[in-house]
Amino acid sequence: MKYSCYTSFVLLMLIAVLIAVPAASQQDTLRLSERVSTSEAVLTRADFKRLACENVGDALKNITGVYVRNGQIALRDVAADKVVILLDNQRLNTAQGGGVDVITLPIDIVEKIEVIRGGSSALYGADAVGGVIKITTRGQSAEQGSRVNANAHVTIASFHTFVTGVDFAHQVDHLNYLLSYKRTTSRGDYDYVTPSTGVKGPWLNNDQSIHDLFLKGSYALPNEATLSLSGSLYSAATGAPGIIDQLTPFARLGYDNKNINASYEQANVFGNFNLKLQTYLLFFELTYKNPVGIAPSDSKHDNDAVSFEIQQNGAIGNVVELSYGYTFRHDKLTSTDIGKRERNNHAAYSLATVSFKNIPFFFDEVSLTPAVRYDYPSDFNAEWSPKISVVVKHTGTFALTLKSHLTRSYRAPTFNDLYWPKDSYSEGNPNLVPEIGVNYDAGISISYPLLGEVTLSGNYFVNNLDNLILWAPGGDGLWRPSNISKTEALGVETAFRWKPFGDVVELGADYTYMQALDKSDSKATRDKDLIYRPRNKFDVTLGLRVSGIEFNVADHFVGKRYTTAANTQWLDAYNVVDGNIGYSFKAWDFNWSLKLEMNNLGDLNYTQVEGSPVPGRELRFTLGCGF
Repeated sequence: MKYSCYTSFVLLMLIAVLIAVPAASQQDTLRLSERVSTSEAVLTRADFKRLACENVGDALKNITGVYVRNGQIALRDVAADKVVILLDNQRLNTAQGGGVDVITLPIDIVEKIEVIRGGSSALYGADAVGGVIKITTRGQSAEQGSRVNANAHVTIASFHTFVTGVDFAHQVDHLNYLLSYKRTTSRGDYDYVTPSTGVKGPWLNNDQSIHDLFLKGSYALPNEATLSLSGSLYSAATGAPGIIDQLTPFARLGYDNKNINASYEQANVFGNFNLKLQTYLLFFELTYKNPVGIAPSDSKHDNDAVSFEIQQNGAIGNVVELSYGYTFRHDKLTSTDIGKRERNNHAAYSLATVSFKNIPFFFDEVSLTPAVRYDYPSDFNAEWSPKISVVVKHTGTFALTLKSHLTRSYRAPTFNDLYWPKDSYSEGNPNLVPEIGVNYDAGISISYPLLGEVTLSGNYFVNNLDNLILWAPGGDGLWRPSNISKTEALGVETAFRWKPFGDVVELGADYTYMQALDKSDSKATRDKDLIYRPRNKFDVTLGLRVSGIEFNVADHFVGKRYTTAANTQWLDAYNVVDGNIGYSFKAWDFNWSLKLEMNNLGDLNYTQVEGSPVPGRELRFTLGCGF
């Protein structure tokens, strides 16, 4: 089954009719939070279980405005290098390439994922032109005392995939810690069809061997203070098969990523203002070896970063909430291709929320939030990133929230953009300037009772980007980046949730319509759709839970995507259905779980990125045990 734009429009109208009758105002997972903009979505551990997620990428693909391609996250009309990824407030983006491979982040350690779509440089600095993904790992319990929790699981899946994982959490009064380890091996030799010949064969050199270790601890100090420390190690050796037209059957990729994160939080330092200090270290190493081919390669890239941040927040009376802080980060790259490069960035930021409650009108609360950030990088001019937000709420049986945001964001060129050495294919451009984006959002969320709980949220957005860094071939055939392009995107994002019988049945639908256009001066590309930006994305989920048995099915539709700037070639729309059934029970004082998953139920042959095949039908069986 394939959806058209008209079909999606009709479905949205039907949803709108359903919303005309009441619902409970209780919070739900994957619904838009009352306390944040309508361009923000939240996923929790309940969602990870329901959607059978193995990594952060699996979870994010279900959210409106989010596109996952080969592990990279794109938000709305922007690529992965314009999306900031935060893990416990650690910025995982590096100065070399910008983007983060989210499939390398295991879901076992994650408590919550927040997706902020739209420009967010006012709070998060450079690269937040498209938005921010905030990942919070599992933390301590609010209760004191002694408790132990341990879990183990084994997964056997198609393509000779084998996954084992264990985690152990222990709390003794003020001390709390979590230890998690995951091991993944896979041959990855699924079949694919070569488009030009129609010949079917195995996708070779697609194996992987991964070790993932995570440790987190916290200690509650006197006077409402908390000290936290965490660290992780990700080590992987994988094949690099290349693309269909340029196979690299002997190429190998290696990852050796480490990070250490420490924070200190103190409540009521003075008055009711709180203090937070945080520092972290990142050590990300990537190696690529290809001993054969037109240009044999043996490269190594070490991205190291150190950061420090101090922040205070609190309330002034009953009207004003204030937050401000300072952050410093030093990035260092040691690369066999680019050499040694460094970047320092100092930043100061502040935001204030002024709220008026119990006003004698239909709306119960009106709030205004101005925010501004000043970034001073060592290799570019300083940048101001302002933002203004307005929120209007009506609470009660009928709950209504209206929100609007206007913000300016920017992205500094990466080291790859600036300094990639001249080779047979490409060359960097040291004369690049930062990209500047202006984003506007206006959203509405409604809840009102109808046979249980129903919520509907909608968001309209406009993104304009100047000085877009675009890699394109020059007269000599070499690809080079330049600030020659402008883009304009507008669209609508909607989210619908219905729980008619408590937790027994849950129905969800998410739809994104986006028109992302090239506004450069080029006659060949002006007013053409940006590559890999579908106009329609539609996700429907259904969950049933009865007597320890849980059944979930998810339908994902992605529209046609152009693969050339002139829109002369494209990838067809695709519609993929995933499903899983699980059973949880208790025996011998242990909690047991069984789950059978089937991804791509219809065994569809489709493509997300040109030249890179996608697996067909995939089966996974998981046995879990814990106490």
